[in-house]
Amino acid sequence: MFKKVFCMFMFLSALCLADTPRGEELVQRLWMDMQARNVKKIKEYTSKEFQALILSSNKLGASPEVLNRFQELNLIKNTFITNYSLTDIKVTKGQNIIVVAYFVNGVETHNGQQINVDNYFLSVWKKYDDAWKWVAHSDMGGISGGVVPGGSDA
Repeated sequence: MFKKVFCMFMFLSALCLADTPRGEELVQRLWMDMQARNVKKIKEYTSKEFQALILSSNKLGASPEVLNRFQELNLIKNTFITNYSLTDIKVTKGQNIIVVAYFVNGVETHNGQQINVDNYFLSVWKKYDDAWKWVAHSDMGGISGGVVPGGSDA
C-alpha cells in the first residue's frame, strides 16, 4: 500500500511540474521575438485583453504605467535589444495558466538612449483552446524617462 501511495505522490508531483519547461520556453520565445522586433509574431500570441505594468523612473522617483496590448506592441517595436540573459526563472502552473517570474540582464535602446536592464519581470500566460496567450507582463525596473507610447487598442 505504501508503495502505491508513494508512486501516486511522485506521479502527481511530476504532473504539477510538467509545464515548467513550457513556461521557460514561452518566455524565451517572447524575448527572442522581442530582440528580433518580430511584433507581428508576438501579436499572434498576445491576448486582446493583455495588460502590462511598467515601473518607470523619472525625476520624482518611480511611477507605475499601465499599457494595453497596442501600447506594449508599439513599445516592443521601438525597442532595440542588443543582448540579454534570462536567469532565476521561476514557473508556477495552474489549470490553464502559467506565471513566470525571471531576472533580465541586458542592454536596450529607446529613442536613441542606451539603457542597462537589470531587474525582475513577471509574465503571465493563459491557455485558450490549444494555444498559450501572453495576457500580462510586469517590468519591475522599467524604462528611464518613462518612454511609453500612447495609442488605442490593437
